Amino acid sequence: MNPRELAEEVFGGTDVAFLATNDGDQPRVRPVNIAMREGLTLWIASYTYWGKVGQLQKNPKVEVAVLVESGAHVRIEGQGRIHESLELKRKVLETFPLMQNYFADPADPQYTLIEIVPEKVGVKDAWDLEYAEVPLDDAAG
Repeated sequence: MNPRELAEEVFGGTDVAFLATNDGDQPRVRPVNIAMREGLTLWIASYTYWGKVGQLQKNPKVEVAVLVESGAHVRIEGQGRIHESLELKRKVLETFPLMQNYFADPADPQYTLIEIVPEKVGVKDAWDLEYAEVPLDDAAG
């Protein structure tokens, strides 16, 4: 299985990821739901007042890990960008209906949409010793 196929298998096995941000000199990791995915680009919905939003405004560097039960996982190094587009927020709510339990309206000021823009993506099967790089030119899937 090539790296892109393995990454797709991992993404197909869960919508939970672990997002790492920076809080000054302290790393912060938390589980998040992948509300929408376009290739290797992930979209995460958040309450505006949650710590990750302020942390991304100060330092947009992130790492995301997605793990499935088999132990296979994907790691994404990149940038966390905050988006204000009502059209995009609406699309995410339609794509991931669970979010509608929290944000009924894309214009809700407490609804922040975060795009994880990949700069480097690695994938590893449970027993692999090294990460295989997933080409970014294939990011759109």
